[in-house]
Amino acid sequence: MAGPQRPGIVFVHSQPGDWRDLAERAQPPAPDEIPERMRGGRNTWVLQTYLWLRRRGLAAELATRCLPGALCIVHSDDLRARDLAADSYLLGACGDRPPMLLADQQVVQTPRQANGVSSHFVPSWPQPGLLARARERGVRVERVGFVGRERSLAPEFRSPEFRRELARRGFALVVREDRWQDHRDLDAILAVRSASPAELRRKPASKLVNAWHAGCPALLGPEPAYEACRLSPLDYLAVATPQDALAALRRLREEPGLFAAMVENGRRRAREFSAPAIAARWEDLLAGPVAEDFERWRRAPRRARWLRFAMRAAQQGLRRDRDDVERHPTRLWEARP
Repeated sequence: MAGPQRPGIVFVHSQPGDWRDLAERAQPPAPDEIPERMRGGRNTWVLQTYLWLRRRGLAAELATRCLPGALCIVHSDDLRARDLAADSYLLGACGDRPPMLLADQQVVQTPRQANGVSSHFVPSWPQPGLLARARERGVRVERVGFVGRERSLAPEFRSPEFRRELARRGFALVVREDRWQDHRDLDAILAVRSASPAELRRKPASKLVNAWHAGCPALLGPEPAYEACRLSPLDYLAVATPQDALAALRRLREEPGLFAAMVENGRRRAREFSAPAIAARWEDLLAGPVAEDFERWRRAPRRARWLRFAMRAAQQGLRRDRDDVERHPTRLWEARP
C-alpha cells in the first residue's frame, strides 16, 4: 500500500512585485540580506518563511493564488472566499488579523490563540538584519527607543509632556519608524501600544524578542504575548504609565548590575527565538500535524471537501460580522481593487 503523499507546498503572495526577482534565484537570499523588504504581513509571514525554509532545503514555490491539490500557505490579507476553491488545502498565517476560519489549519503568533488541533503557535521571525546595541555604549541609559510606527505607541507615551519629563532626567525618546533593524544607538526599548484589547491579544512578542537579540533591556506594556514569554523578572520591566517608565529607566541607570543582568538574560532567551529555531518549528509543524491533516483532506471525496469549505466560509462570514467593530477587520468578502 502506498504511503502518505508528500504535499506540494505553495507560498501564496498576491503581490509578485515583492518577490518575483527573489523566486527566480537558484539560491534565494536570506532575509537578513534584504531587511528593508521584510515589512508588512505578507512579507513577514509568507515571503520570509519561504526564504528561510527554502534555504534549509524545503521544496516549495511562490504563487499569486492557491493551486489545486497543493498545501497552500497564505496570509490573512490574501485569503478571500471569492478567490478560493475547495481543491486547495489552506494553512493560514493569521498575523495580527482575526482567526482565519476559512483555512484548514492556522498559524498564530501568540500561545493563547493556539489550540494544538487546528491553530498552532509559531513565533514570528526575529527582525531580519538586526544590528545590536553598540558595545561601546556600556551600561549608560540615555536613549530609549520605540521601534515601529509612532501612531502605534500609546498617546501618553508620545506626548510632549512625557518627552519633557524624559529630558528633565537626561533621557531621550527615539521613535524609529524606519530602519527597524538598527538598535546600535539605543539603550532600552519602550513598547506600550495603543490598541483595543482584542488587537493586543493577537500582537506578537516581537519587540521583546528583538530587544533580547539587540542587547537592550525592554520596558513593556501589559500584552498577553509578552506575559506568556516572561519566565523571570529579568525578561523585561513591566510598565503601564509614563510614571512607570520613568521609574524603570531610573532603576536601569542607578542599578548598573540590573542593566547588565537583563542584557545577559536576554542573550540567553534570544536563542529560543533565533531564525534557525523558528525554522525548525515550521518544519516540525509542516511534517507533523499539517501533513497528517493534509493526508486526511487528500483522501476525502471531493464533495466532502466542498462541504467542509462551505461550512468554514459560513463560519468566517459570521466571524466577520463580529470583527467589524474592531479597527482592522478581515476583508474576506471585498472585491480586489
